[in-house]
Amino acid sequence: MADEPGDKPEGETPAEEAAEPARETAVGHQVVEPEPKPEKPEATEVFFSRDEPAAAAPQPQPAAAPPQPSGGTSPAAADRVAADSHDSFTDKPELFVAGAFVGAFVLGKLLKKITGGGD
Repeated sequence: MADEPGDKPEGETPAEEAAEPARETAVGHQVVEPEPKPEKPEATEVFFSRDEPAAAAPQPQPAAAPPQPSGGTSPAAADRVAADSHDSFTDKPELFVAGAFVGAFVLGKLLKKITGGGD
């Protein structure tokens, strides 16, 4: 077993031992040193200008829109409005039922004429 340091012949040293000894953490992992950050170069200020005619008057800004009143209602107000409204179906539902029967009868007669069914 030549892997143990005592078994190696003298004069042969591994590359790890020849280099600077590596630092290790408490659990045996090698400590990695952060690379030095390059220094930032000094900032250069840049100015942009554009040539504008001196005689040009500034454009007027459009007027702001007038504030709109809030059109929302509270849930309680909506319930009151719904309770006060009159529904014609709740007043006389029998008219709607009679209208459905008359509509079905007329539709049946119309289909009978179109298809030529019956005697």
